[in-house]
Amino acid sequence: MKKYLSFFNLFLTFGLLVSVLAAYANVAQAADYIFSPTPPPRPAGVTEKYTPWPWPIDDDVDVTGYNGRMLLAPRRPGGAPGPPVAVIGALDTLTWEYHYRKGNPCYKVTSTDSADIDELRLFGAGPGVRVDVELWFFDCCKKRVGVWSWKNLAWGANNLLVSNANNVLGNLCGKVIKGFGVKVTVIAGALRINQITFNWEAGTIERDPCKRCCEGKKVMVAVLWSGAELGAFEKTLAPFEQDTGIDVVVESVGRDLPAVLVTRLAAGNPPDVAVMPNPGQMKEFAEQGALIPLNDLQNLADHPRAFLDLGAIDGNIYGVFISADLKSLVWYSPKAFAAKGYEVPISWPALIALCNKIVADGGTPWALGMESGAASGWVGTDWVEDIMLRTAGADLYDKWVNHEISWTHPAVKKAFEYFGQIVKAPGYMYGGATGALTIFFGDSPNALFTDPPGAYMHRQATFIQSFIKDANPDLVASEDYDVFTFPPISPEFGNPLLGAGDVISAFNDRPEVRVLLNYLASAEAQEIWCGELGKLAINKNVDPSIYPDPITAKAAMMVAEAETFRFDGSDLMPAAVGAGTFWTGVLDYVSGVPLDTVLKAIEASAIEAYGG
Repeated sequence: MKKYLSFFNLFLTFGLLVSVLAAYANVAQAADYIFSPTPPPRPAGVTEKYTPWPWPIDDDVDVTGYNGRMLLAPRRPGGAPGPPVAVIGALDTLTWEYHYRKGNPCYKVTSTDSADIDELRLFGAGPGVRVDVELWFFDCCKKRVGVWSWKNLAWGANNLLVSNANNVLGNLCGKVIKGFGVKVTVIAGALRINQITFNWEAGTIERDPCKRCCEGKKVMVAVLWSGAELGAFEKTLAPFEQDTGIDVVVESVGRDLPAVLVTRLAAGNPPDVAVMPNPGQMKEFAEQGALIPLNDLQNLADHPRAFLDLGAIDGNIYGVFISADLKSLVWYSPKAFAAKGYEVPISWPALIALCNKIVADGGTPWALGMESGAASGWVGTDWVEDIMLRTAGADLYDKWVNHEISWTHPAVKKAFEYFGQIVKAPGYMYGGATGALTIFFGDSPNALFTDPPGAYMHRQATFIQSFIKDANPDLVASEDYDVFTFPPISPEFGNPLLGAGDVISAFNDRPEVRVLLNYLASAEAQEIWCGELGKLAINKNVDPSIYPDPITAKAAMMVAEAETFRFDGSDLMPAAVGAGTFWTGVLDYVSGVPLDTVLKAIEASAIEAYGG
């Protein structure tokens, strides 16, 4: 949206209030003080603490039209002016750099009919002082797009008026601006500066996504994808490369990516950006100081808090989620439910009551199949994980995944026992325990669509829809089959979601890297990526029409509204446990092996796999 300012000779006013220690003795050695917006090093003898106020009151063109003074100042808590911060003596420099509020777009100067610096005035005491002054603008890649210098200026009694120059901004036409800077170098004498006021009059400016300021730069991205996923990612990048001029080089490493990243990081040549295999490895890299914080990416404002938290370590965001897969779903036939007068349960007691009602009516509540060849058992581990989130909460779930609590912990046993309320209850399972152990997982939902229904509910992830449609091509999504969220159990833990996701992190901090990550967090990028693959977008502004059916759109809405989201626990555990004894332990439990025996066996393998 364009904002027309200069046609009405609107003045853009920037005020930087900086209190500086009064000092009239020359210093022996030159020093540079940077305020950007971190305050400069505190001079010796100044002990009073203050809190910098890092951003202006409001710098949004759409709101203010730049018709008000904007402040950048050291402040005490509560807003009172801060104490002095630096000595300005002979050969010292003071530099202020002002960036438009993090997350805001850049601004492009599209005409400069009457562009001039109306006033650059420095206020403060400094009789006999002479200074050099430099003023510059820069774009989102911190590249200077305009520099003006004034040399050997004499300070007045209490201020210095640098310029009333007309049309000196003419060469800004067509430039994209993200901020500006002022540097004052004291040539002789010493002074204190109380205020810098910078008023400039531009022609027409408009919001600009700051896309092409990194043109010609290159970003290396390491991914584990191949085939359709790799093709979808390259398609996602195509408009970004065209719009920005940034060359994104994608390296498909495959499933060896976790080891490759460790090796390359140790060798000092990690990729700029990498798809993290899971949040666990992202956390390891972040704790090593290898990843850059991404808190300032504009498009993260449109991501659910659950995914910001999942990508954060100690308050800093290191992982950007671009899609998710949801597992906390129960599939059912609305027509079958309606025929019997059944209602979707919204709590665990209501779920058990529904199961008992179905059994009393001569039906079978659940279709569950855990056969998956060498991977048999993972279906049951998903059940336990979903229950663990709801009975123990996300924090204890994380400790369990990291083996900070044992498998014999009461919370783990409780989760298995809740699972047992389903798989061990008489009449609850289609085919009984034998059916659960021997039916192929992809075939198990078909029991919902026989006449009469062989079962009424099936818990599985979003991907199972492809199996349902392949086996039952005449079924219509949301009419013949639909989903509801796996219900909460303990009210204090709400209704967390279990699933998986694609998370991207950055090892190298360069402007073009941040521009790419911000794009991948955008609705534009995720509409392409998720539209190609049927994944669930994270950005809440993604157009729901990209989804192929109303159920996928509903699942995406669940993700967008999630308060807590956790990765599949078995995928985060060492393979010997997560893809080993946990899988087999679930099968043993359903087969009738005592639960304590099962948990002790998994714990023994975990001690070895986790190293104690």
